[in-house]
Order: sequence, then structure tokens, then C-alpha cells
Amino acid sequence: MNGNANYTFDIWEALTRLLKYAIEALFVALAAYLLPKNKLQVNEIWMIALTAACVFSIFDLLSPSISAGARQGVGLGAGFRLVGFPAAV
Repeated sequence: MNGNANYTFDIWEALTRLLKYAIEALFVALAAYLLPKNKLQVNEIWMIALTAACVFSIFDLLSPSISAGARQGVGLGAGFRLVGFPAAV
């Protein structure tokens, strides 16, 4: 193995990913603000959003198939809760 490895850095790919995770964090923050009956403090909302963005970025890096399932599950869970599913008996 040659010790002279060539690494490249694509600035546009990095900016695209940064924007993607920032948008995801924004929507998680919006859901954390709107959905709970007991309102959270602003610092709690942003900590949840930052954690979600970090988790999704790690999922994208390590296993893209898991990240797709996680995003779908989060979206379905928030949507179901928004419409009151499952209905209380």
C-alpha cells in the first residue's frame, strides 16, 4: 500500500449536506415546538433539533438504508400524532 494517499474534498457536496441537515434540524425544531401539549423551552427544542441532525448525518455516513427508514419512521410518527392516531378508546 502506498503511503501517499490522495484525498479530495468536494466543497459543494459538503455545503449540500450541511444545508440538508440544517433543513432537517429546522423541521424537527418546528415539530418539537408545535406537537407537544406541554410546550418545551427554546433551548430544549434546539437541542432536540441539533441531536436529530447529528443522528441523521451519522446514519447517512454509516448506513444510508437505515437513515431512509429512520426518516420515514419519524415522519410517520409525527404525522400520526398530529392527526390523533391511534384514537383513544
